[in-house]
Amino acid sequence: PWGKWDPAKYDVEDSAFAMIRFANGAALQLEVSWVLNLPKSSTETLICGTDGGAQLDPLTIFQEKHGTIVDVVVPEKATEGQDASREPNHVHQMIGWIEAIREGTSPLVLPEQALMVSKIVDAVYTSSETGVAVQF
Repeated sequence: PWGKWDPAKYDVEDSAFAMIRFANGAALQLEVSWVLNLPKSSTETLICGTDGGAQLDPLTIFQEKHGTIVDVVVPEKATEGQDASREPNHVHQMIGWIEAIREGTSPLVLPEQALMVSKIVDAVYTSSETGVAVQF
């Protein structure tokens, strides 16, 4: 669907994959792409833990109950009143940022959180270039 394009004109990767480990033992497997050779576009967020897991769309909880693994799909009605529109995430982030400025409230993403994400991205690049895990 992208038509012809010249890779020499792009200075960004078409995809990135990383394993990020946090000080508390949690791990994040990151797989992102803006153009990858797949049959269709998809977005998926999975959360996996020792006592259960979840996916966001549709909101489903995976856990063990009474010795059996169960999947609990949370009905959309249960999240009514919450912003469940299908607008892209970046649209909500921009709206939230503008509202925070106008109303003098805290933005959805705090500056220190944005800084941490930037540090993680830099560490992924450094690790990719050096072949060594980066700690901070």
